Amino acid sequence: MRLFPLGMALLVLWADGAPFWHASAQAKGIEVSVNLNVETVACLFSLTEQGASQRYGFGFSSHRKEVMARFAYVRDHAAVEMSDEVLERGVWAPPLWVALNSSSFPNGRLVHDLPPWVYQAVSSTGDIEDGRAKVAAYIQLLNNFYRDAGLDTFYKEKTPFYRRVEGQVKRNLPPEGFIGVMESYYGMAHARYVLVPSPAILEFAGIGVAVQTEEGTEVYNVFGASLPRAVKDSIEAGTRKFDPDDFTFDDPERIRELSVHEFGHAFINPVAERYRDQLNRYSYLYAPIRKRMSELTYQDWWDCAVEHIVRAGEIQIAKALGEEKSAQRLMKDYTERYQFIYLPQIVSALEKYEQNQSVFPTIEAYFPELVKAFEDAAQE
Repeated sequence: MRLFPLGMALLVLWADGAPFWHASAQAKGIEVSVNLNVETVACLFSLTEQGASQRYGFGFSSHRKEVMARFAYVRDHAAVEMSDEVLERGVWAPPLWVALNSSSFPNGRLVHDLPPWVYQAVSSTGDIEDGRAKVAAYIQLLNNFYRDAGLDTFYKEKTPFYRRVEGQVKRNLPPEGFIGVMESYYGMAHARYVLVPSPAILEFAGIGVAVQTEEGTEVYNVFGASLPRAVKDSIEAGTRKFDPDDFTFDDPERIRELSVHEFGHAFINPVAERYRDQLNRYSYLYAPIRKRMSELTYQDWWDCAVEHIVRAGEIQIAKALGEEKSAQRLMKDYTERYQFIYLPQIVSALEKYEQNQSVFPTIEAYFPELVKAFEDAAQE
């Protein structure tokens, strides 16, 4: 047994009967807050040609319908046009990174530098310096749009609604100690973890954003409204009609899984980036699932590989939290419904990680071995 200094909590997690040990900072919880910068970007998306046509299956949520109707008169605004340009390149996460790394609109400015990939995604040429100029111009357009659309008045009107949304999320948070379990599992920690429910964003959307501060990395999970599983199943079975008000943030299953998934990206993506070349050696594994992965917006092998790893982590953390049925359901959904067909090999590799903590104290230390799981997948 290892001893830990005072002020640290010792967590013992179990996987197939074998304990793995980590130290985790005490009392770190999940914050919940509607973010008006995010809502401004989400409003713009719903006014773009592409965003206005995107909906989850049955229809739009009541709030998104209201946003599109109320602000239809500013649909030709330059901020909407620039948002549409970004969407045409198949990316809509970068504007959210811009929003959360900026001070409050309508006086927004970039407060924290963005990772190179965001600048490249915003630039039509993929050039970082061009991307920096485009981001600066976009922020100014966002400031203008905020004023021109009268968003301050709208947000004040909607304050009681936003507070209700926050309340719904707070009462459905993952169990106490959840953050400690995640930090313990991956062997690393972040400064803050914030759930950002966004009523104006695409239904069922989920986007992770990181903000680098002097205190460390702040991790934000931006997500849209959802249909609880029982409601969704009833609509699909034809036993009830869809109502826009069916979309809600009062969905514990969705919030718990999104927390594990999007916060999981904050642990996995930075490490996976350092092993991009090694992961790309198995790019031929993308071909058998290309069609389904493209439908799920994972347009290349690296994104697909990272998703496999993050989703395998979800399954193992569910087991660590004592939610075996949830873990089994996730494995079934991910492999059968979403065709993440290499999950069994990744899960098996994570079980070895759990059983060998003295050799691999963090997921980063284990990552070279984890990557080899894709070779096992290729041979089966």
